[in-house]
Amino acid sequence: MPRHERSFTLVALLVLGAISVVSAEQGSPQVAQVTKALQGKWEGVGAEAGWSMSFEGETWYAASGKQWYSGDFVLHPDQKPAGIDLIIRDCAGCNFLDRKSLAIFELDGDSLKVAGPEPGKPRAKRFEDDSNQLLRMTRAQ
Repeated sequence: MPRHERSFTLVALLVLGAISVVSAEQGSPQVAQVTKALQGKWEGVGAEAGWSMSFEGETWYAASGKQWYSGDFVLHPDQKPAGIDLIIRDCAGCNFLDRKSLAIFELDGDSLKVAGPEPGKPRAKRFEDDSNQLLRMTRAQ
């Protein structure tokens, strides 16, 4: 699988054009609190330094070079580790339209870590796993 499609899985994480928060827990204070904490611009660090993303309201956009992704997401902050479902609605030349990546995330102040498999695979269980793409981000200044 090309690296850009592997990176997408994570990026689609947090990692898109217009993402609407949709969740059975949508009205829960915990989901609202995490959604609020994600707001703003994020930049990739380390191997994913070329990635950037932003959360504004209930939308999310992620891009690296000519690659970009957008869609809906569902937060599962009560899971251990916390889960995020990324439903891809639009992207630049990818094969993931209307597919879901079942990722995990960790938000710690100005640091965000997301790990996920390609769409259609089981939810990630650990951040350090060769079958998942790991994306580390920091809040842009």
